[in-house]
Amino acid sequence: MPHLLRTLKAAGDQTRLRILSLLGSEPLSVGEILDVLGMGQSRVSRHLKILSDAGILENRRAGNRVYYALDEQARRTPLLSELLRELAELPVSGNGSAAVARNDRARLAEVLDLRKKVSVDHFQKFGKDHDERQKSYVDSDYYRKEVLAGLSKSPGRVLDLGCGTGELSALIGRSAEVIGVDQSARVLDAARAACPGAEFRLGEIEHLPLGNQEVATVVASMVLHHLPEPMQGLREANRVLAQNGTLVVVDLKEHDEEAMQRDFADFWRGFSPRRLEQMIEDAGFEIVEKKSGRGAGKLTCLIYRAKKVKPQEV
Repeated sequence: MPHLLRTLKAAGDQTRLRILSLLGSEPLSVGEILDVLGMGQSRVSRHLKILSDAGILENRRAGNRVYYALDEQARRTPLLSELLRELAELPVSGNGSAAVARNDRARLAEVLDLRKKVSVDHFQKFGKDHDERQKSYVDSDYYRKEVLAGLSKSPGRVLDLGCGTGELSALIGRSAEVIGVDQSARVLDAARAACPGAEFRLGEIEHLPLGNQEVATVVASMVLHHLPEPMQGLREANRVLAQNGTLVVVDLKEHDEEAMQRDFADFWRGFSPRRLEQMIEDAGFEIVEKKSGRGAGKLTCLIYRAKKVKPQEV
């Protein structure tokens, strides 16, 4: 009961409801929240603290930026999940609160479009040279070998998330049917040339252009740290993966290399093993193998093989 009362009290304010509505989609930095709400930092920071103290929000540091997101456990409570549903379905026609909601959604769309443009522009420009430019930090040959080692002898149809210019897809395609997904049309043209036997689809990892249970294996190789909300990417992987299908995740262990975030469109500076494992499990997977290593690179890679044991609600 005390926790319920804290939640009700924390959410019982129009500004805090606006913040919850914004964060219902994905994490936002303080600056982005300020841009949408059009308020001063001290006022917004006070509301963020109230929501955080109530256990509704969590904050994560990504370099010099702090991002706020809905706490995953709080999100699953009946009270907050119903509140978020009501906020998402709030009509935007009319005046008063409807006008506020309409303006918030329009401004949020602008903020997210700008954020996406930065990422797309980077991979459009440096897609083919991405590995070469960051080879002193990350050994791509090493982690791709680990991805291949994590596949079963009969992996079925394999989905390569954020396939880029198709180097990994081509390796997988030697022994399996491959679908690659990326958000850059230009990059996908290069992927089709590198792996003509694969199928490539334009789309976002958070909203995959695949049907439910369409593939038997999903590979998320060095993509989650590019996503503002990696949990949403894992949930989508669960949705398109057949029951008992295999998920292979390779990503960076948390690090302090500012250049990775500045120069390579990285959203997060890697993940702690505990956080990445928790996200994988919360998305409906059971981890069956885990390891780490860096090969010839400077940064450590976290490597997981997991099995889908619980479908996501769709």
